[in-house]
Amino acid sequence: MAGSAPRGVGTFVGTIVNRLSIERVLACPSLPSLPSVAAQVIELTRGDNVSAIQIAKIVQHDPALSGKVLKTVNSSYYGLATPCPSLGRAVTLLGLNTVKSIVLGFSLVDGARSIKGGAGLDPKAHWRRAIYTAAASRSLAQACGKCEAEEAFLGALMQDLGALAIYCTDAAVAEQVNAACGGDHAKQAEAERDILGFDHGAVGGALAERWRLPAQLGDAIAQHHNASPSGPHADLVRAVHVAGLVAEVCAPDHKGGGIGEIERLGREWLGLDREMVRSVVERVGRDAQELARSLDLDTGAPPDTSAILAAAHAELTRCNERMQIEATQLKRRETELTKASITDGLTAAFNRAHFETELQALTTAIEQGDGAEFSVIFVDADHFKRINDRMGHAAGDIVLREISRRLQKAVGRSGQVFRYGGEEFVVLLRRIGSMQAARIAELLRRSIESDAVDVSTTVGSPLMCPVTVSVGVASGAGTGADPKGVVAAADAAVYRAKRAGRNRACVDGDDVAEAEPEGRTVLIIEDDALASKLMAVLFGRRRELRTLFATTGDEAMAMMRDTTQAIDLVVCDLNLPGLSGIDLVRAITSARRPTPPVVVVSATSDNATRDAAMAAGAADFIPKGEFSNAIDKTLDRIVARSAHTNAAA
Repeated sequence: MAGSAPRGVGTFVGTIVNRLSIERVLACPSLPSLPSVAAQVIELTRGDNVSAIQIAKIVQHDPALSGKVLKTVNSSYYGLATPCPSLGRAVTLLGLNTVKSIVLGFSLVDGARSIKGGAGLDPKAHWRRAIYTAAASRSLAQACGKCEAEEAFLGALMQDLGALAIYCTDAAVAEQVNAACGGDHAKQAEAERDILGFDHGAVGGALAERWRLPAQLGDAIAQHHNASPSGPHADLVRAVHVAGLVAEVCAPDHKGGGIGEIERLGREWLGLDREMVRSVVERVGRDAQELARSLDLDTGAPPDTSAILAAAHAELTRCNERMQIEATQLKRRETELTKASITDGLTAAFNRAHFETELQALTTAIEQGDGAEFSVIFVDADHFKRINDRMGHAAGDIVLREISRRLQKAVGRSGQVFRYGGEEFVVLLRRIGSMQAARIAELLRRSIESDAVDVSTTVGSPLMCPVTVSVGVASGAGTGADPKGVVAAADAAVYRAKRAGRNRACVDGDDVAEAEPEGRTVLIIEDDALASKLMAVLFGRRRELRTLFATTGDEAMAMMRDTTQAIDLVVCDLNLPGLSGIDLVRAITSARRPTPPVVVVSATSDNATRDAAMAAGAADFIPKGEFSNAIDKTLDRIVARSAHTNAAA
């Protein structure tokens, strides 16, 4: 980078780049050196079969260091059950790596204790970060089991050696870096790379190599700011990196936040769940304070980790609430977009493209072996062009919207309503055969005919517009069914209905009814004894009819399930004990194949009751008053309905 300054840094920085290098930092005479005791311990532990006695003899050459090591070993940080009287015993109890990390830690701290700091270095903040990172690293390594805990501890304690070295070499450079990153350690390495072309991690790694520290410690020091560590010691580097983030949230001037990132990296890098990570954060203050006392360092007041975690929990709750709101809004928007893509903008029915999609899905299901019945109903508004010509297209739009609304209300959950084009609608009924489809078609026709459409909101139009529709029905079933062929048949049935005079429903293949067969059996369901006897007398006049009687819905269903008993017609009262008449009609029409027509005779004759009975599957609805006043005509109508429906079946 010599010869040109990084963008935005300035001429002074270019001068720094030219005069400072890693080699110059390593050659600095005021740089802390590794004490001979520490160097001997490192060299000794490189070999195999090193004994506790050998380690103890080396450390005991420095009485001050030996005393500090024993004091630390016996502190609550290491949690020995009984005091340890000697270094040899300490190695036996805690292990070689633990004692080595303590010796090297004290050597590092004592060697750098003389650095007083200035504008480019705050020693108290430096050691606070080192101590908190070391304590957190050891806990994280113990929890995850992916790396040696004492190596994580030592790597974290030594991670910022390079920053001390840069300051000792040129305090002005360190001050420039500190100004560039605003004193934010998380941004320090980036500022160093921008200004110097290298960072304190690279310097620390070079120092570790010069001191012949183990390779894993060198990697932990060199890569501790690396967000994507790699290599054979990546797990150790990750533990130190995450521990550094823990130290940041425990800093006195921390602005809040950061726990979520620690939890994420703890989960993704170290395999630790949220509770394990929070346990490390919660006890890091206590561990760091104990470690600072052992090393005779002032790291300031411990953080209130409970408050930090509580604030993080509150922020997480707020974040989850925001995410939930955003997800709900996104889902609602996706639903709206999806609905808009399959819905006709004028009528709110499904559009033609969605009909083709559903038809293809039905075809695929049939090809895969679904042999269930299905039906298609075409609905075409009669003389719709006259409405547009005489009342205007605005009135025509109102009529189309009202037709769609009535069709959707009448079909309900039985099927789907689509606008096929212009004034044509199509209804797709899955798992519904021809007989029930014919009843639904008639219900649709009547729902349109029943009331004129209010078009008074259009200028120059009459208040009400009478509307009728022609309806065509076709059905299919079995693995050989052709949905497109059924659609074509339903479409053709519409044109037969129009040729026959409009305002009627025409079923595919149902042009001529067969002659009334003799010997038909009628099941009369009536709990009133007088009404039942009257019906027996009336039906008894017709020699071609044989009557059976049931007084409850359960009794009637038992007779319907008896396959040895042929039933050609059911006459049912709505007011029955137990199972209601509407539920009974629905049960009868689904319990037996072929289904006999069900004629409902009811003392209640309002449209709502009639529609409910027809929707449940009734072939006809006759008020009891009408039945009594025109007995012969009513019987003819019932018998004719039976013949017509059975012929269709």
